[in-house]
Amino acid sequence: MFNKTKHTKLFILTFALVLFTLSTNAQEVRVIDNKGTIQTVSKNTPGDIKYGIQTDDHHGWYLLDGRSVNDVRLPTNAQTVAISFFGTSGNLPNAADKVLKHPHENGSQNIGDIGGSATTTLTRNNIPNYNLPTANTTTNGNHSHTGFTVSGTQILSTPRHQDPPYYRVVTSSGVGNTSVNGNHNHTVTVNSGGNNEPIQRYQPYLVVNTFIYLGL
Repeated sequence: MFNKTKHTKLFILTFALVLFTLSTNAQEVRVIDNKGTIQTVSKNTPGDIKYGIQTDDHHGWYLLDGRSVNDVRLPTNAQTVAISFFGTSGNLPNAADKVLKHPHENGSQNIGDIGGSATTTLTRNNIPNYNLPTANTTTNGNHSHTGFTVSGTQILSTPRHQDPPYYRVVTSSGVGNTSVNGNHNHTVTVNSGGNNEPIQRYQPYLVVNTFIYLGL
């Protein structure tokens, strides 16, 4: 005699197995239990990180927005997992304006560390080691000045044979020149012309949100 119930259960179990196999690469898979109900089964591990276009917490995934591990928006079990990663008074990392990287090979970085900068301002040590063009003025400085007035007074006596002797005062004036002696040069400062603007370090990007899986 044909057992309809047994056949139905076998079909459902087989269908569920096929569905699960085809979905092994998904973060969440849907299977049909022995009652014919579709169930969502997660295959994520707490601590997994993903990018997504979702804007809010969903299905055990929580936005890395720097909130406290004790934030009321985290369910009790999610808080427990977060505390195990970041400490009892820690925070979820804030992924805003950041990309993910592996810790440095020398062991100087820990999971959850924040670093780097979106811009760079060059210092003297960052520019190539080269000599700026030199600049000098010419030595054409040989010149004199004219137009100053000289004057003087001179007392002249009469010749000795003059009797009785007498004296006369002679006042003279005129225009004189300075000596021609003035060759010189000047030191010139060559400005780089820079404006000290920082350099943007962004490569072409697509903006998404970053989430951590803390469990359902």
